[in-house]
Amino acid sequence: MDLDLKDRSILCVGETGYNNWQTIHNFLEHCYESTIYCWTWNPSFFILLRNITDFLDIPLVIKHPCFNDTDDFVHSCDTLAFFSDGNDAETNKMLYTLLEEEDSIYEKIVVCNSDGVGVYEDNAS
Repeated sequence: MDLDLKDRSILCVGETGYNNWQTIHNFLEHCYESTIYCWTWNPSFFILLRNITDFLDIPLVIKHPCFNDTDDFVHSCDTLAFFSDGNDAETNKMLYTLLEEEDSIYEKIVVCNSDGVGVYEDNAS
């Protein structure tokens, strides 16, 4: 995987029930000197992300989904990392909505799955 993810603020979102620890770990190995942001609404994904970021010593900023400051939280990030195995239509619809936005707040949108990682959007280049 040839991704430049150094020194980024990365919002990590996993589709409902996503729990592929190897894909999460492989992605996070490229995130040194970055800060990871995550909601706690997806327990299986959140627990794996928390454990792996702790193991790799990557800062993790956690937002409880009941807080109303979602915009500030999301706008703190320049990159979106979306973890999907294609099983959750609602979460995947959210991803495609973000990909189609012309004025995306993200410089990069990266989709991770068991087949690897792909940069779907890079407005910075």
